[in-house]
Amino acid sequence: MATKKVAFDDPQPAEPPPTSVLKFDSFIQLLRIIGTVCGAVNYDEQHLAKPSRWIKFKRMFFLFTYVHDLLCIALEIAYFVEAVQRDATLAHLMVLVVCIGFLTYTIIKLTMHKLHEVELNGILIQLKDLYPETLDTKPAEEYRRHIWFLKLFSVLYIVVLVVFNVIFYAPSITVLIKTGHWEKILPFYLKYWYDWRKPVVFELTFLHQIWVSSSAVTGVLLADTLYCTIILLISMQFELLGKRLEESELDEPELVKCVEKHLLLIDVCARFERIYSPSLLVTFVGSSGVICCCLFLTLAGENMGEAVRFSVLLFVYIMNIFLLCYYGSVLMEKSSNIAHHVYQSQWYNNCKKDQKTFLMILIRGQQEEKMTALKFTTVSLPCFSGILSTAFSYFTLLKAVYEGS
Repeated sequence: MATKKVAFDDPQPAEPPPTSVLKFDSFIQLLRIIGTVCGAVNYDEQHLAKPSRWIKFKRMFFLFTYVHDLLCIALEIAYFVEAVQRDATLAHLMVLVVCIGFLTYTIIKLTMHKLHEVELNGILIQLKDLYPETLDTKPAEEYRRHIWFLKLFSVLYIVVLVVFNVIFYAPSITVLIKTGHWEKILPFYLKYWYDWRKPVVFELTFLHQIWVSSSAVTGVLLADTLYCTIILLISMQFELLGKRLEESELDEPELVKCVEKHLLLIDVCARFERIYSPSLLVTFVGSSGVICCCLFLTLAGENMGEAVRFSVLLFVYIMNIFLLCYYGSVLMEKSSNIAHHVYQSQWYNNCKKDQKTFLMILIRGQQEEKMTALKFTTVSLPCFSGILSTAFSYFTLLKAVYEGS
C-alpha cells in the first residue's frame, strides 16, 4: 500500500513586533516645566562647566521661595496658637491644621529635593543613557498613558489652587454685586504684625498669599512628578531587560551585559529609595490626619464655602497618595517579572556556565525592588488602602466627639 508523503513547510521566522518612537524627553517634559516654575535645576543643566545667569537666577528664586514658605508656616503656627487661646471652633482649627500640614509637607519635599538634587539628576542621566532608540508599540502606548495620567494629575492640582483662591471670595463677590462694597479678606489665615487692611498693603499681602499657595502646589508637584517619572523609567528598563533575557539567541557577552544592567538597575533603585524614603514616611504619617480633617470639613462642617474648598483638596490629596502607592506597586511588579522572563527563556540551550548565570538572575529577580517609608511600610496599593482605613477611623471618632460636645 502506497504511503502518501506529507510535506512540512519550513517554520517561518516570527516577524518582529511593530516599533514606536517614545523619546526620553516625553517623560521629562512635564518635569522640566514644573522645575522651571519652582526654580529647580534640570538634569541637563546640572553639570555645565559654567552655569548661565538663568541657572543662577533659578537657584536664587528657589532659595527665596523656600525661605518665604518657612516664614509663612511660622506665621500660620502663630495664628493657630492664638486661635486655640481664644477658643476658636473645632472647624476653624481643622482648617488651620490642614493648611499647616500641607505647607509642612511641601517644605519637607523641597528640602529633600534640594539636598539630593545632584544625585537625582545623576539618576536621570543614567536612565537616559540606558534609554532605547525605539520601543515596541504596546509598551510605548502603555507608558504614553502613564505620562498622560501625570499631566492630568498636574492639571487637577492647578484646579485646587484656583478653587482655594477663588471660592473663598464667593461671599465677598456676592456682597460686592449687591452693595458695591468690597470686603477685604485673605484666603489663608496668618498672624501678621502689621495692619494688612490698609490700601496697597492689602494688595501686597494678597499677592504674598497667592505666591505661597502657588509655591506649595508646585513644590509638591515637583517632588511627586520626579518620583513617578523615575519609577516609570526604571520600570521600563526592567521590562526591556526581561524581554531581552527571554530571547532565544543570547550568547555569553550579551548575557553578561544583561547581568550588568540588572545590577545597575538594582543599585539605582537602592539609591532612589534611600533619597525618597524619609519624605515618604512623613507623607504617610501625616496623610491620615490631613484626610481626616478634610473629611470633617467636607461632611461635618457648617460652612458651605469651606466644604467645597476642602472637598476638592480631599479628592486631589487622595489621588496624590494613590499615585505614590500605585507607582510603587508598578516598580514591584516590573522588577519581580525578571524571574518570570528568565523562566520563560530557553536557558536550557546554553552551556552550563550560562545556565548558572541564568539561575543567579532568576534567584535575584525573585526579590522585588520596592520603595519604603524608612522600612516602616512598603509603598504599594495595600499601603494606600491602609491609609484610607485609618483616616476614616479618625474621622468617625472625631465626628462622634464633635456631635457629642
